[in-house]
Amino acid sequence: MERVGEAFEEKSEGGTDDLGHRFEELRPSTVRRKNTPKFRRKHPLAVATNIMRASDKLLTSLGPGTLAGDAYLPPKNQIVQFRRGILKIYSNLKYAKYQFNRRAFYADNIEPWILAALKLAMKAVVDRLKVIFQ
Repeated sequence: MERVGEAFEEKSEGGTDDLGHRFEELRPSTVRRKNTPKFRRKHPLAVATNIMRASDKLLTSLGPGTLAGDAYLPPKNQIVQFRRGILKIYSNLKYAKYQFNRRAFYADNIEPWILAALKLAMKAVVDRLKVIFQ
């Protein structure tokens, strides 16, 4: 989830993640709306040109959680489900699905991120086994 959050942050600022994925730019009307006094009062830290970053709730919900022993504690608004061999991680914010339909949060091929995560997980398992069997 760390890579998803980092990539989201990069793309929200108009950049491209390491998989070559970027968000569609904001429409001029959206930038104008984000520059209105009403919007600025409601979201004083928001940058008018940042994409999907008015409050950062969505970014936080897609970021990494905390590992506590063998348990994963997701951040607020993140849902993690594992059913029938399928892992689903998503945000339960009301507007998340509409944002995702307009701008996918990650590239279609996230295999490099999954492989990197599996390598880290395997290293953690090996390190733990070394401690157990010493």
